[in-house]
Amino acid sequence: MKRSRTRWCRTPQRPEAIAGAILLAVATLGCVSAGSYERLSDEVERLREENERLEAASSGVDRARIEALERAEDLREERDREAAELRRLERKVKELESALAAHERAREAVAARAAVNDARFGPLRSELDGELASGSVAIVERPEGLRVVIGEEALFAPGASDLTAGGRALLGRIALRIRDEDQRVEVEGGAETPPLRLTRGASVLRALAAGGVPNEQLRAGSFAEEEIAEEEGFPARRGAEIRLLPNLGAGPGAVSAPTPPSPVP
Repeated sequence: MKRSRTRWCRTPQRPEAIAGAILLAVATLGCVSAGSYERLSDEVERLREENERLEAASSGVDRARIEALERAEDLREERDREAAELRRLERKVKELESALAAHERAREAVAARAAVNDARFGPLRSELDGELASGSVAIVERPEGLRVVIGEEALFAPGASDLTAGGRALLGRIALRIRDEDQRVEVEGGAETPPLRLTRGASVLRALAAGGVPNEQLRAGSFAEEEIAEEEGFPARRGAEIRLLPNLGAGPGAVSAPTPPSPVP
């Protein structure tokens, strides 16, 4: 007869189960001495207290584990927010660096243009120091070029389109300073009425041509109202405006200095 190979495994018992087993054994065996009963009762009580302590400890561990998991989740969310904020700040830094570089390039371009303009227009400014100081002439730099605004009293008698002797002399000095530059020279007369503006502009063009400015550089301009808006320091009444612009070459809109019907006095 073969012996059974079944193995009996002892299953860990909870303290209260052990205590119950002890009491059951006592009841089964019958009467025991008072001392033995007391010892068994004390053991049962000790096991019960140990069970309560273990249950309390287990509950505390569970609470601590839950709190640790919640704290870990909070930290993960906080880390994600900080990482997103860091990425945003890095993008902002790159944008600011790009804007700063563009600003620096623009500043350098303005400085370079100012240096070129000083070299080109410095002699003209020096030539017109007196008129600039008196306010009869204003010079304004623009990205597209230079505006020279001349007051009516410096060029014309009231309501007249013929230049005064002082006006011809002034334009001759201007022509002396601009005739050797490769540029486009646009002129518009200043007056209340379009016909007077045209005839005054023609008089200024003829005087500049007589002063040596090449005809192919001269243009009769027609500036929009917003382009001739008065600025601080401009003459009160505009007699003419001369604009010195980059030379784009002669084109269909090029207008040579008009030939007067009679010699200019």
